[in-house]
Amino acid sequence: MERAEKERERVEEREKVERAEKESGEGEGESGERRERSRRARKRRRNERFTSREERKRKEVEDELGRLRMEVRKIRRKEGERERRILRQISMATKINC
Repeated sequence: MERAEKERERVEEREKVERAEKESGEGEGESGERRERSRRARKRRRNERFTSREERKRKEVEDELGRLRMEVRKIRRKEGERERRILRQISMATKINC
């Protein structure tokens, strides 16, 4: 009983949609054009999603590269300070020994 009711509702809904399409003037050719337009729109949106995904990934990689460069600069600065300190100690030691 319940199954028959649901089936009838589905059929009525489908007929209602078909009537609405006929009344709106969608013929066979137009629905094909419309289908093609919507397919192109879906494809464009998909490409935009991939593009934005690629841009986000590229930005993340650039940010990481920037962080690594800053870290390298910091390490080199520390090494430079250490080298200068050692050289200063050596020069002081040689002055004392001379």
